[in-house]
Amino acid sequence: MSGNWRRVVSDVFSVVKSTPALAWTMIGAVFLHIPLGAGQFAIVWLERERGFALGEISATYGLIYIIFGTAGTFLGGILSDWYQARYKGGRVRFLAYLMLGITPLLISFRFVSPSSSLFYIGMAAGMFSVSSFYGPAFSTVQDLTPVRLRGVMTGLLLVACNLLGLGIGAGMTGVLSDFFSANSIFEPLTKALLTADIISWAAPASFIMASIYLERSKSKASSSNLAQ
Repeated sequence: MSGNWRRVVSDVFSVVKSTPALAWTMIGAVFLHIPLGAGQFAIVWLERERGFALGEISATYGLIYIIFGTAGTFLGGILSDWYQARYKGGRVRFLAYLMLGITPLLISFRFVSPSSSLFYIGMAAGMFSVSSFYGPAFSTVQDLTPVRLRGVMTGLLLVACNLLGLGIGAGMTGVLSDFFSANSIFEPLTKALLTADIISWAAPASFIMASIYLERSKSKASSSNLAQ
């Protein structure tokens, strides 16, 4: 049994190492989960630094998450399939473009007044963006992984996203918030959350890299078929 597991682990890391598109997709997924981890402080931030009363924003935040999180999950999968059937780069390139397009709304969300409609649009955009990741990213990981390793690879991706992405995001936000507060920096939690948002920009960059390698592997496969 232990020998089998050692072989599986060895095969998994061998596949990741030999398939750059897969590695970059998983790296992008981890970076994307950093602001998700930081999001554990979202309600605290809204109450402490955006002036909402205790419990005032919780129901609204939850409702927006249900609506736009659900929409992101469905549309992320549907639109990425549509994109892959028509354009180069696959589902991960669609995901990168989507995240880059939504970024201005996410940044404005940190700074605009809560009385502005842009504040709630940015909140909804963030929830849509994060939820839209699952369909394109997980299907790409499945496509690039040998059938016998797909379950293990999905498990590895989930562990990496939760342990590294969420863990680093939550821990870093707490530490930075305390540091900024100790140094009398205005709105320390805003600055800490913004730091997590900026780090997450590595996610679309990683997905672009994944799409480049994906196209290269398709070109190599086409050339091999023509040679035969």
